[in-house]
Amino acid sequence: MVTFDQNGNLFPYSRIPLSLPAIETWFVIPFTESLTRKILFRSFTAYHAALFEVLKLLPQQ
Repeated sequence: MVTFDQNGNLFPYSRIPLSLPAIETWFVIPFTESLTRKILFRSFTAYHAALFEVLKLLPQQ
């Protein structure tokens, strides 16, 4: 049976061997094509454009 310890971590737990290539294979490479990345990038682009519009309204020094 899996329970939580006093820190909120699952217990008992077992170590999962990870390496940088494994992390890249399972998380980084799929993220580049994911819908989440596309939404984040689109939102950042809109924020960036809005920020530049606000900066254009500031008086020049």
